[in-house]
Amino acid sequence: MMSAFEAKDTHEFSSLISQDVEVGCRGRRAMLYWYGSLKNSINHPDTRAFKMTHLSREVRRHAFMLEGLLRLYKRKYPKFEKRLEKIKALEDQLGACDYWHALLHDAVEVNLDLSAQRYIEGQLRKEQISILRLIQQKWSLKAEKNSLKKFRARIEKEEWPSNKGDAQFLAKELRRCAMKISELDLDMNQLEEGIHELRRQIRWLSIYFFALRGFVRLDPRLNPIPEYEALLSSPIASHPYARLPVDDIDNQTRSISKSLYLRLTEAIDHLGRIKDQGQRVEGLANALVQSGEFSELRDAEKDIRSRLNLSNDEEQKRILNAQKLYRELRHHRFFEVFTEPFAS
Repeated sequence: MMSAFEAKDTHEFSSLISQDVEVGCRGRRAMLYWYGSLKNSINHPDTRAFKMTHLSREVRRHAFMLEGLLRLYKRKYPKFEKRLEKIKALEDQLGACDYWHALLHDAVEVNLDLSAQRYIEGQLRKEQISILRLIQQKWSLKAEKNSLKKFRARIEKEEWPSNKGDAQFLAKELRRCAMKISELDLDMNQLEEGIHELRRQIRWLSIYFFALRGFVRLDPRLNPIPEYEALLSSPIASHPYARLPVDDIDNQTRSISKSLYLRLTEAIDHLGRIKDQGQRVEGLANALVQSGEFSELRDAEKDIRSRLNLSNDEEQKRILNAQKLYRELRHHRFFEVFTEPFAS
């Protein structure tokens, strides 16, 4: 049988369910699906080397999906909070490896001073050692205090509702999450507390949809905001996350506008580029300071912007575009309209 993270279509997913996962409500099925995916990928023999490979990125993706489900269900099942802390610690550590690996790539690309590159390499090695230790002590099947076993046991102990009851809970919870975003009043002049925070919030909404594996369906016929209908035939429609998983195990689903979902995907991608660029400048500049090449962070950042051919006008333009995006979403009451199907 294929490993869980290799199962791609409905037939393979159904086969996985029938052979390895007891059928229950969608939340329970999704939890067990991503649990199985994480168990298989994190205990793959190649994980012991744990460089930033396709495999380690798969582990992080599976951890994200489980974290998303735990965030959704923790209000209903408070004992999930501890499991959430554990999975977040794993994902955070994976994220640290990802960050330093990407930064090293950027450092080589801009021909950063060797002393600064060595500093970044040293930080990457530290994080790789930390993630290996965390996996061996907490997440390996051979670990004495195995987080995976505790995770499975916690799922089994909860009293899960019927398909209908679970669907009603999910619709209400997803609507609540979206309305919280609509009530935010973010300062888009602030990179971390404004632009990055908006991206984090809307990205979690997207992760919830994906992690639930079929509860949310995309309907191209629903276009409550007409100006987004053109996105159905635009390049963003081919984005890897422009489609959601589908399974037909039960008919308790909700359909939302595909064009609005594409706009959400587009916004996440746009804000992510701003985040990555900001982190790139800050990280490379910090490496120059830590390695002794510069004494002042401001001077180091100026040097990095020059290496990256970034002008102040270009950076300001990105911020203005983010502000324009936020105004647009608020003008259209985007999150309220987008999740209206969950309210009925």
